[in-house]
Amino acid sequence: MKALKLEAHLLNSQTGTFQSSRIRTELPHGKAIDLRVEVAPTLLGDSVVMRLLDFTSINRSLEDLNLPAAYYPLLTESIGKASGLIIVTGPTGSGKTTTLYTVLQHLNAKDVKIITIEDPVEYRVNGFSQIQIENDKGITFPTAIRSCMRLDPDVMLVGEVRDDETAKLAVAAAETGHLVFTTLHTNNAIETLSRLDRLGVDRYQLQTLIRLVVAQRLISVLCPHCKTARELKQYEKDLLNKLKVPYDPAQIVYE
Repeated sequence: MKALKLEAHLLNSQTGTFQSSRIRTELPHGKAIDLRVEVAPTLLGDSVVMRLLDFTSINRSLEDLNLPAAYYPLLTESIGKASGLIIVTGPTGSGKTTTLYTVLQHLNAKDVKIITIEDPVEYRVNGFSQIQIENDKGITFPTAIRSCMRLDPDVMLVGEVRDDETAKLAVAAAETGHLVFTTLHTNNAIETLSRLDRLGVDRYQLQTLIRLVVAQRLISVLCPHCKTARELKQYEKDLLNKLKVPYDPAQIVYE
């Protein structure tokens, strides 16, 4: 634990408090990644969680998001608008930031001013004006949104809508000619509207301003280099027959 805190430039002598930092490290094959380090006090000592931030994950095309094919025309049409609100929702760690940064990279151009307001800034990107939330310095989501609206951005990313004031300001930014991207924690796309309604956002505004709501989850996939093929076992065939799921008797599965 002490070595980890030293590597993350955290206070080793400080226990019983929440601490947050990051470690830049390089893998053996030369790939650089960041480790987001979060330390939380528990009754049995500090609990540590580290999240991997892979910079190459945002250097991809829209097609690399692996969305259903029918969604791409809707996505490209929505992000091509000059103003409005685009919301990505899902649980923590479901890849919302990666999706948003992939879309912003698609929009990134010399004549497009993109401002992000985040807590924390996870990916550093050339061409973006990125603002880190620091509550102790008075840099909050509401104050940052108000200031950024005077900086004439074309596109704004509000890292997360957490309260009614941030929600109303994000909507106001979309209403005044900016394309605003943000995230919410809801279970599905429909609940996003109910959540904004509870935060005091006028439903009429939502009807006119929302361009797209995306709800996403991560699913487990097998490593393409490690997976091995085998034939279906009899109990698997029996289960598929019971569920009336059609299959090829010679079908193989990977594990």
